[in-house]
Amino acid sequence: MNIAKIMAITCLGIVAPVGAHAQGPSTPPPLAAEVIPNVEVLPSDYPASWIMVHDFNFNAMVDGRGVVVDTASPERPVKGTVQIAQFGNVLLPRNKPEIYTTGTYYSRLSRGERTDVLTIWDKSTLLPKGEIILPGGKRQQQVTYKNSFQFTNNEKWALVANFTPAQSVTVVDLEKREILSEIDLPGCTMIYPTGEHGFSTFCADGTVSTLLLAADGTLASTQTTKPILEVDEQPLFAMPAMVGKTAWFVSYYGQLQGFDFSGPVAVPIDGTFSVGTAEGGSPEWRPGGWQVIARVDRPGIAGTNGFEWDAIELPSQLMEDFAWDRDVLRDMSGHFRTGAPLPDALFDKLLAARQFLSGMFIVRQVEFALFDLLLHLGTGGTDPMEVIEAVRDEVAVVRPPVWHRFPHAFSHIFAGGYAAGYYSYLWAEVLAADGFQRFAEAGLVDRQTAQKFRDEILARGASRPAADSFRAFRGRDSDPQAMLIRHGLTDDAVALPT
Repeated sequence: MNIAKIMAITCLGIVAPVGAHAQGPSTPPPLAAEVIPNVEVLPSDYPASWIMVHDFNFNAMVDGRGVVVDTASPERPVKGTVQIAQFGNVLLPRNKPEIYTTGTYYSRLSRGERTDVLTIWDKSTLLPKGEIILPGGKRQQQVTYKNSFQFTNNEKWALVANFTPAQSVTVVDLEKREILSEIDLPGCTMIYPTGEHGFSTFCADGTVSTLLLAADGTLASTQTTKPILEVDEQPLFAMPAMVGKTAWFVSYYGQLQGFDFSGPVAVPIDGTFSVGTAEGGSPEWRPGGWQVIARVDRPGIAGTNGFEWDAIELPSQLMEDFAWDRDVLRDMSGHFRTGAPLPDALFDKLLAARQFLSGMFIVRQVEFALFDLLLHLGTGGTDPMEVIEAVRDEVAVVRPPVWHRFPHAFSHIFAGGYAAGYYSYLWAEVLAADGFQRFAEAGLVDRQTAQKFRDEILARGASRPAADSFRAFRGRDSDPQAMLIRHGLTDDAVALPT
């Protein structure tokens, strides 16, 4: 698409929304001055409505956060934070004035000597009050699987998963602040507290092993079931829904399997049932996600793996549009206190805010994408400031001041994996918006269309070019007109300048 066409498309959005937002509310009075510093001391015994939320941020992995949240407070839900570094984990005990986290630190931030630490935080001040060094530099680093860090022995001990890639569990005495033992788990993974002094783990051969710990924290005995897990046919998600000491696991294909962990040995609950056929689960509720739906035998090109970068956000952006449909949003949401549906007037405000200055947003993305491509092609020179100014001569509507040095901080293309690929944001949106139009044309919630989307795009992964997968689903090449509708720049098809 040439520059003239881009400008013709986006000028509508630069001008159109202004009238709708010209009459705004009066300016509120200024806030009262806040005394700084102002540090609140929390209770040492948290109410039942207080929980820990792991704020896992890929852009801040070395300095992540665990957030204390009051789920019953609509005004001030966030109470404070503690540090969780490098794929760490957090445990919030109910009968102690402490919070426990595991984290990993390197002497050179992201390299150098590694130290794994279990940190003890004061619940009242959220300041560290102690730490236990985890030996061997082997703590299992992964996204937030809570079953890699668990309590046992009435919250007196902690169990920490290790991975080298050999699996093991380190037993930590939280009261004596010392390591008790390390227990090997060959071929098994995850920690599910079982009984008073033990835990269970799932194994690759389909068995479930329960390990009973002695009074000194060493391994006392192991009991292993016969193969009961259908690892290939009904693989289970690792994190269950807990009802007391009963764990309910859901499989990739929507089957629920229960385990009773209340006794000294894990006991599978007889029978399974489908989420799709259970009461309240119709019609056809099943786990979602690209990786789950993949039907390619080679992991390197299954799901998102190997998928072309400029189309990888097609499914996620398409799903966002369902949440922007008035009827869908009303059906899936409700007032957090009364359950009342979202009022039409509020939805209209949300939609207007989403589409406000949408033309300017597109022009800005075009500017960044052209700068990225021209800089990496080298056709516009190698000086970033000269390249960005040349691009702005073509597309900019509002120019920043001359002292502005945006390219110097454009980490997306220099340190964020989007080198010569920033355009993919807009191109994926073109594909997603046009793909969503297929659902809209079929009445939005349509099984046949959803099945085709699943079969032709999600299940195929990178086994064929993304453009071929899109054509197989849409029946034609992509049309940018749908993106203009998404941004509120037009209601229906119009002839675009060439």
